[in-house]
Amino acid sequence: MTEMRNFHFSLGPVQEFVGKARRLRDYWTGSYVLSYLTEQAMKEIDENGGQLIFPPYKNGNLPNSHNNLPIGHYPNRFQAKIPVDFEPTRCKKRLNAAWQKIADFVWQEYIEEIAPLGKGTKEIWDRQVENFWYVQWVVTNEEDESLLDKRKNWRSHIPGVELGDKCTLFGNLQEISGYSRSSRKGESKKQKDFWEKLHLKLAALDLKEGERLCAVALIKRVFPRAYNILEGTNLPLNFPSTTYMSAIPWLKNVIKKADKQALDFAKVAKKLKGAGSEYHAGIKSLDRATKKDFQLRNFLSLDGNFFYDHTLLNDNLWEKNTCTIREKLTAKLKAINKKTFEADTYYALLSMDGDNMGAILHEHSCVKEKISQAISDFSKSVPAVIEKNDGRTIYAGGEDVFAILPVNTAIDAAVELSKKYTALLAPIIDSEKKATISAAIIFAHHHTPLTQVYDEIQSLLDKVAKEKYGRSTLAISTWNTGGKDLVWAMPWQKFLTVEEHENLFKELSSAMGQSDERNNPASQQREGFISHSFIYNIRRELSLFLEEGSAFPEGKFLDLLTAEYVRSMSKKGRTLSNKEVLPLMKKLLEVCSIYYRNKEGTLIKQKGFNIDGALLVKFLTGRWKHGCQDMAV
Repeated sequence: MTEMRNFHFSLGPVQEFVGKARRLRDYWTGSYVLSYLTEQAMKEIDENGGQLIFPPYKNGNLPNSHNNLPIGHYPNRFQAKIPVDFEPTRCKKRLNAAWQKIADFVWQEYIEEIAPLGKGTKEIWDRQVENFWYVQWVVTNEEDESLLDKRKNWRSHIPGVELGDKCTLFGNLQEISGYSRSSRKGESKKQKDFWEKLHLKLAALDLKEGERLCAVALIKRVFPRAYNILEGTNLPLNFPSTTYMSAIPWLKNVIKKADKQALDFAKVAKKLKGAGSEYHAGIKSLDRATKKDFQLRNFLSLDGNFFYDHTLLNDNLWEKNTCTIREKLTAKLKAINKKTFEADTYYALLSMDGDNMGAILHEHSCVKEKISQAISDFSKSVPAVIEKNDGRTIYAGGEDVFAILPVNTAIDAAVELSKKYTALLAPIIDSEKKATISAAIIFAHHHTPLTQVYDEIQSLLDKVAKEKYGRSTLAISTWNTGGKDLVWAMPWQKFLTVEEHENLFKELSSAMGQSDERNNPASQQREGFISHSFIYNIRRELSLFLEEGSAFPEGKFLDLLTAEYVRSMSKKGRTLSNKEVLPLMKKLLEVCSIYYRNKEGTLIKQKGFNIDGALLVKFLTGRWKHGCQDMAV
């Protein structure tokens, strides 16, 4: 029997590659490329007598069927058993060869003809392509999950900052024209000419006006086209914008209630640039709607900026001399909204990650392959759950999930994935206390810079859900155009209620603004109704008792909450007793309670309260209501 050794492998840089993005398509492409290159290293082991342990791999391939929306589904690190005579450098050579093949295609197809207009463009290109990736590995006779992390601490690869004008995506790398705008030799015009010529060769999705990119960024942008040609696959070339994602519940409602007006709107809209920019955005429910009525495609393919009056009237977003058309569209949009509702201005990013997986694999090494297979099954199940909830999966590899969804479905998707994760691992280990998964959701305004939201969601997951609240937790934040607004977190065990797929937020939302109190004052008289003004009054008047760590007794705070509610309702002409109000206030208090999970998995209730929980219920209530009215397609 061939003697085998333990092999731990990691490919980087991850955040520098995936996280450098200006739109969602960049994140998706970056995740896919990283997954594809990692798979090359895995193939080298699989084809030469090795055995992949985590994640499992048996002659696998990245999905490329046009029936699926392909995603990166291999993490950037893996564990394997390798023969004693296997040379680890073979993994590095293979992934570098795959990267170089794509880089050469992009160069020959798009850059080579323009390169003579640049200043040392070929030298810049070769330098960046050859030096971007770094590989780390550990070979050992022992099974120690921490060895690779210890190896990373050596920091043998420290990326430098290149000279010259920088890439607008990768700020440490030089853009490939090689010119400097600050030069006194007229290089600014030469740089502009270079990028204008390249802009004509590339699709609008791959290079926008004003962008000046390095070799790595250009390969990332053109990768789907290059990969489809080189490998004969059918990767999607488009990905919905954040603005489009915000509007999805509205789009579904428009199709149901104002389809004729939508078609008329699209006829006028096609006169403007961007009329088909969201074609093949990949939202399955909308794709099915266009199959039933092909004419709807023109409306559903419109850029997200068409769906809001504030973007339609923003001159900076459109070509000159289009004001008359846009004003006409604004009038038509208002007529559509009278039949439906205004499109939401928020979307949701969801990030999930298994808790303590390294420690779990080490502690349960005897069933490592079963754990690995369960996590692989979880990863494969993610796209269907996200798709069902009108979202797009950006990445699903191992126990990691990254996706974008409409606001009204994001929590449901996170709940379903959390339950699926624990259910798959339950037959193998104690998935209630050990094999848990944490989640972070950011509800972000569609005008918020995407890079800020991406950076924040990583912090929300790691620093809040995992570290501050002890894992197996859902953390939620809202971001408006001015920055972060609300931050709230709660362990799944407390957030989920006894009823299937129900949670504390949904229980309270039914008592909060089912009809708008400003437009329907009679609704304020309904027993059990929680007005929006009541929540803000609590935040303003009882803030001293709400701070985390406050020693104010819970019972007394409940009394204050109840008394304030009774008082607020009496002002509206409704007389209620404390006894009638108490059950509702207990639910409100629970959603504002703070829990921490210790290392043993035991929940400990902390002192103080977080009123952001109640404010999040307010934020979600109207959006869930609109979601219930969506068409079933």
